[in-house]
Amino acid sequence: MKRLLACLMVLMLLCPAALGESFQVSVPPEASYFDDALFIGDSVGNQLRRFNLDQRKEGNDILGDAQFLTAGAFSVYLASLGSVVKDKPALHYRGRAVTVREGVSALAPGKVFIMLGLADEPGRNVERDITRYRKVINHIRAVSPDIKIVSMSVTPVTQRAEGVKLKQASINLFNQHLEALCKEEGIDFVDVAGWLKNDDGFLTGHYSNDKKVHLNQQGLKLMVQALYYYAAEQMEAEARLADAAGK
Repeated sequence: MKRLLACLMVLMLLCPAALGESFQVSVPPEASYFDDALFIGDSVGNQLRRFNLDQRKEGNDILGDAQFLTAGAFSVYLASLGSVVKDKPALHYRGRAVTVREGVSALAPGKVFIMLGLADEPGRNVERDITRYRKVINHIRAVSPDIKIVSMSVTPVTQRAEGVKLKQASINLFNQHLEALCKEEGIDFVDVAGWLKNDDGFLTGHYSNDKKVHLNQQGLKLMVQALYYYAAEQMEAEARLADAAGK
């Protein structure tokens, strides 16, 4: 059902000419849900940031006024630290390397979406990584105790790109533990990985720009659609609460 919905949403988002040329985008109401959002992420988060920026330049605010703190190879481990590590990947705000806590404090978002784990060899030491992930959540809550935190699953790998350090089964294991952590911590979990997998459970090759782990425009479109699907559920729930409060 989700795969069918994904196809329908992508058809709504893309024009027929988009197959070989530039994409034309229709921005749905769900985009406004991200007006107060901050995305903290790694190289895939970086791709989403650049894609969002490119669309903004064309007048398409596909993620509303969302802000981004992302860096290639930025890991759960680095995010869990209380200080910036010299000569290691770091988040930057106004030209200065910042910790997760400093970044959230400076940008003061209403929601934080976490896109981390791919740079940690996910699943090889899942207990260690989930402990570190919990620290990231605590860093965010230390700045803003009532902030809404949303964790996004680690995106899949293509079958041809599997190796000793990166296996789809290990990514799946990490995501399962991450979802369990989210339930423990009372935060939301968005399974973007499920929107990108083929029938064998790997990243679909034609959604990747390197045939490994990174996404092309089609893959990024699906990631945005997964976020819209989540946003629609949240907006509907908020509307129901508002209606109940008004009665």
